[in-house]
Amino acid sequence: MKIGILGAGAMGCVYGALFKEAGHEVWLVDRWAEHVAAIAAEGLRVEGISGDRTLEVAATSDPAEAGPCELVVVATKADDTESAVRGAAALMGNQTNVLVIQNGLGALERMAPLVPLERLILGIAGGFGASVEAPGRVHHNGMRFVHLAAAEGAADGRVRDCVETWRGAGFTAEAFDDAQSMI
Repeated sequence: MKIGILGAGAMGCVYGALFKEAGHEVWLVDRWAEHVAAIAAEGLRVEGISGDRTLEVAATSDPAEAGPCELVVVATKADDTESAVRGAAALMGNQTNVLVIQNGLGALERMAPLVPLERLILGIAGGFGASVEAPGRVHHNGMRFVHLAAAEGAADGRVRDCVETWRGAGFTAEAFDDAQSMI
């Protein structure tokens, strides 16, 4: 699966590393030019609970370079979500599922004007910790669970497929029929 990670901070990089190790084509997309350049030149260095390694992962500040993905994981800070998603339209094709995985409330309200609800998945990562140590280098502190739900309606095939993608990358993931019950 081609996966775009919009927001290659600490958590986005860990997500991307684990998806890459599971065999997916991963694109890290971030506006921090020094970080993107370090990943492109030297690989993404991940240390911590999930192991210490350096991975070759595609990284760019230009979403058009990555092109349309099957899944886009929005891992930006909540306040940056709208501008990041508006600027990343090139990652989203007609069939792209968009997963916004952020802590806090309001993700649905921020995303509803930007992504068709039938393609929007809401997520919460719990017990998850990571930090950026330097450009191109992150430390993975912990990981308990990822909970996912459709933005509208009960968990359907695309939510269950997304859960399986996360599980295949080593995450403890679960689908919920109601986004409010994830909290």
